[in-house]
Amino acid sequence: MKKFGIVALVLMMGVGAAFASSISVPWFLDYAEEAAGFPPNAGITTLVYLKSTVDEQMELAIEYFNANGEALGANNPVPDLDVNTFYIAPRSSLAFRPVRIDPSPAATDPRSGDAGVAGGQEGGQGVLVPVRPATGAGNLFNGSITISWVGGPNDIQGMVVFAGETLSYAHLLPPGN
Repeated sequence: MKKFGIVALVLMMGVGAAFASSISVPWFLDYAEEAAGFPPNAGITTLVYLKSTVDEQMELAIEYFNANGEALGANNPVPDLDVNTFYIAPRSSLAFRPVRIDPSPAATDPRSGDAGVAGGQEGGQGVLVPVRPATGAGNLFNGSITISWVGGPNDIQGMVVFAGETLSYAHLLPPGN
C-alpha cells in the first residue's frame, strides 16, 4: 500500500507540472521609419509573425539582446506597464516590429490612443508587443529575441520576415524547449 501511495503522489505531481517553451529570433535589423509601407522605400523592416495553435489565450514573455548577447529587457508600449509580457488570442496570429510601434489603420497606437495610419504594419495584437529598448551598446535597430511561454514547444509557431527596397527574405522559427 505504501508503494501505491508513492506512485499516486508522483502521478499527481506530474499532472500539475508545467513546462516552459521558447522561440528565438537569432538576428533582426529594423531601421525603416514607422508607416513606411511594405516593402519600405528606404531602410529595412523586420516583421516577426507568431501563431497560436491552442484554444486559450496565451501569455508570452519577450527578451531582447544586443549584438554582444547582453540582455536588454523590453519596453512595453502600454502606458504605465513596465513588464516584458504580451498576449496572443486563441488560434490567432500577430505580427510585430521589434524596434517600432507601427499601427496599421485597423489598430490603435497604445501610447497615444490615436488611430493607426496607412503604411503601418502592426494590427491590434501586434502593437501591444514590447519593443527593443533604446539602451545598450551598438546599433539600436538590431539584435536577437527570445520569446517564451508556459506550455508545449508547438503551442506557438513563428516566422521572421526582412524586407527592404532591394531584398526580401523570410524563414520559419523552429520550436524551442
